Amino acid sequence: IYAEKIIQEEGLSLRYEHLLPPFIAAFNRKEKMVILTDNQELLKKWGNFALAHALGHWYLHENEIDYVSAETVLKATSEDDKEANLFAGYLLLPDNLMQEWQWLPKHLFSSAFNVPTEVVAFRSNQR
Repeated sequence: IYAEKIIQEEGLSLRYEHLLPPFIAAFNRKEKMVILTDNQELLKKWGNFALAHALGHWYLHENEIDYVSAETVLKATSEDDKEANLFAGYLLLPDNLMQEWQWLPKHLFSSAFNVPTEVVAFRSNQR
């Protein structure tokens, strides 16, 4: 699942900017915009999950602005961020996919489904 296609279908705009590390994304409800870092290394690993996390906020919360940090993305402390993480995890790795491919080592699963290994581990603990 590529969250970018859903972002487009929802009429949200997407742009790339220099965000100070460790931030990988920002979401602005008023502007209907998701901003991703222009850091290619972070994008390669976290981009799809960051977009899915932003979609979680779009669908579930009334936040005007939210930032996504690579360091805390799966260690969220706020209820809104925990919910957005769960939304993103289930969107990108639904239960049927997790069950069908559970035999695959996490690093290969991560590569095949365009999510970080941390997200595969996170979702494995949700079942």
